[in-house]
Amino acid sequence: MKEKITAFLFLICVAVLTAGTVLNHDENWREEFWREYRQIIPTGAAVTSDLPKLIAAADAHVNDVIFPKENLIDFYGLTQKMLGKRVMQDAGYGAMYKTLDGQLAFSISKTDVKGMAERTIVLAERLRLAGIDLLYVQAPYKISLTPGYISLLTHDYSNENADEFMDYISADGVSIFDLRQVILKDGVSQKEVFFDTDHHWSIQGGFFAAWKIAEKLNESYGFNIEPWVMYVDNYDYLRYKNFFLGTMGRRTGSLYSGVDDFVLITPKYETDITYYQRNGAHEIVRQGSFAEAVLNRKALQIHAPVTTNRYAAYPGDHEELALINNNRQDGKILIIKDSFGLPVYSFLSLGVHEVRALDMRLYSGDVVEYAKKYKPDIVIILYNADGFRDAMFSFEARPNSYDTDTSPFVYRNGAFVYDNSRGENESAAGDTG
Repeated sequence: MKEKITAFLFLICVAVLTAGTVLNHDENWREEFWREYRQIIPTGAAVTSDLPKLIAAADAHVNDVIFPKENLIDFYGLTQKMLGKRVMQDAGYGAMYKTLDGQLAFSISKTDVKGMAERTIVLAERLRLAGIDLLYVQAPYKISLTPGYISLLTHDYSNENADEFMDYISADGVSIFDLRQVILKDGVSQKEVFFDTDHHWSIQGGFFAAWKIAEKLNESYGFNIEPWVMYVDNYDYLRYKNFFLGTMGRRTGSLYSGVDDFVLITPKYETDITYYQRNGAHEIVRQGSFAEAVLNRKALQIHAPVTTNRYAAYPGDHEELALINNNRQDGKILIIKDSFGLPVYSFLSLGVHEVRALDMRLYSGDVVEYAKKYKPDIVIILYNADGFRDAMFSFEARPNSYDTDTSPFVYRNGAFVYDNSRGENESAAGDTG
């Protein structure tokens, strides 16, 4: 009888999950499934040409949309919280951890950084021969350098990897600027720099980092970023309460991780920015104030779910970006960045004439050749301490590289200007990409 009851309850659970998934499925599920499937089976091939892959694609799709996925994750997270667990097993990361600051993190493995360091040294030498400085800026990971800081129940190598990398490149004369040490020296806590539920630093953290970099540029590289631009009282701070559940929070559930507030930072003073974004051959241009031209308003929609990537309110991971400050005539920066660069280059653009950003995960051209055409005052590599991957350090041209001469920005009279006869123009009120 117990076995019959168990079987009956199991079938009831399967029936409820199946019915809920079907009834609550997005109306575009067929298109979404076939798009995913055709990434596995080429267009034109028969649907049944590879039945195991068809079943695998269907299984992955159902797992992703199963009802009620979020509730099940929340329930699991709640049970772990009630049990006082600081570690949760995770299929993607192996395990998720809650630091003593109450922030979610995952541990970083030991990485051989020597090859990446050697490529960075070669980049610095090639830029030096072109008359351009290189500065490597080390952004932090969630694990603090504070002595005695016990963060995880397992060892994390993020800081050790970063230290080893900087030892390699500095020994060969590459200039470094370690934001981890700046944070430590200024007594800033990880809670003040990072989201609790996401691996990225908060907008406040990126804002802090931008002006520390600006101070370094003024002190060591002859920049003239005016102090009033870095003055915190010249900015508005709009706090959205319980507004953002980051990538790690979505894996543990909000009942375990909590939900982050999100602070939008915008200048109070008048601004005039030309924003250019390119991915492959697709280009977008906007012009207006900082809020109009730079911010992605879709990420700030009040009625969107908390799982919306609010961090992308500042322009995201695109192959090439340019932000031209039409109120400034001096200062040109080229940033090689990971996703930690998003708020940083947005804010830096307020203190100089132009900031450009390239993402090595997407950009396949030669960085030095790009820099020779752009002629920046400095090239900055800005990576966080979890950024040591080969793709991030592929600075030379790769197959199928994009010809930057087709960019709508053209060099005229000693400066890059936007040629509106090329590319896709877009008003500030249009799609934010």
